[in-house]
Amino acid sequence: MRKYVLIMCLVLFALIPSIALSEYVIIVIDTSLSMNRKVIDSQRLYDIALKSLSNAIYSLSRGDIVYIADFNEKTYIRSPIEIKDEHTKEVIVKIMYGVQPYGKWTYTYQMLKDISFLVKTNNLPPDKSKIIIISDGIDDPPVKTKTYLMELEKVSSMFEPSQLVYYISLENLVKSSGGEKSSIKEKISKSSNISVVEVEKPEEVTKKVEEKLKGGVNLKTEIALVTLLLLILVVFALLNMSAVVLSKKKSKISKVVCTSERGKRSFIIPSFKKKIVISKEKGDIKLKDWNYDGDINIKTSFSGYKIFVTDTSKVISPFKNGEVINKGYKVVVSNYTFEFE
Repeated sequence: MRKYVLIMCLVLFALIPSIALSEYVIIVIDTSLSMNRKVIDSQRLYDIALKSLSNAIYSLSRGDIVYIADFNEKTYIRSPIEIKDEHTKEVIVKIMYGVQPYGKWTYTYQMLKDISFLVKTNNLPPDKSKIIIISDGIDDPPVKTKTYLMELEKVSSMFEPSQLVYYISLENLVKSSGGEKSSIKEKISKSSNISVVEVEKPEEVTKKVEEKLKGGVNLKTEIALVTLLLLILVVFALLNMSAVVLSKKKSKISKVVCTSERGKRSFIIPSFKKKIVISKEKGDIKLKDWNYDGDINIKTSFSGYKIFVTDTSKVISPFKNGEVINKGYKVVVSNYTFEFE
């Protein structure tokens, strides 16, 4: 029985990372032509984005599920990948580097709509998923009409209030290099629960991405601790249960016969209790005419039932505290003889 309990514990410990700590991460990168522009220190916007996202990927935990998507006038979403080891992370990074900015337009609303659809159709729990969007902030749909501007107002209803969505804007890097100004971040932040994160320098991008990915670390820790606590409780329950079962099986006793001058009394030993107490006034077995103020404790163990007497000075027969008792075991304490059958 102990062997099975230990095996179960190992299985549960192995499942903790994937059950308690797993998160869904959706990474969306802008692949429109404007991401090819070189900004501060002659760095290309797209390279800054890729570097920050790659570093973030290596900070994810085993069991996390990652979706990689890129958008321009359309949104392209890859199949989810579960992180199993460092090699899996390398594969995800290679997939990201395999895509280059080529799109003529930047259709932000359609991208948000597609990502929202992905979350809902795959039943991704809002409290266990994050969406990281990184873009230069320029919104340039194929046809920018009044209808499109009205559609942007619908962004607020796309995601659940508890859904973590971060729009990391590289707009300030573009502006500092003389690029064009965009108002998309204002439209997003005003009409939805999407958090717009701005950066002023290229080195800040990596820091911001990692901060947002690790934003739920406290929640993950709490879940892990609760899971671990539940695991400990389950283990203790299984150990107690197995000790009770083994005690009865090895000792082969089911009742105790208490004999005094007044006669015999038989008591069934409960099969579900970890400890049975025999005493004068309290306990599982009460003997009011017992000339003894202490207790006899019958405890379960993997070796069988063990007997403990609080005051051994009143024990008349040969006795050793903590010894394993079997069928036929007899002990005399004061005016009572206890025989186990």
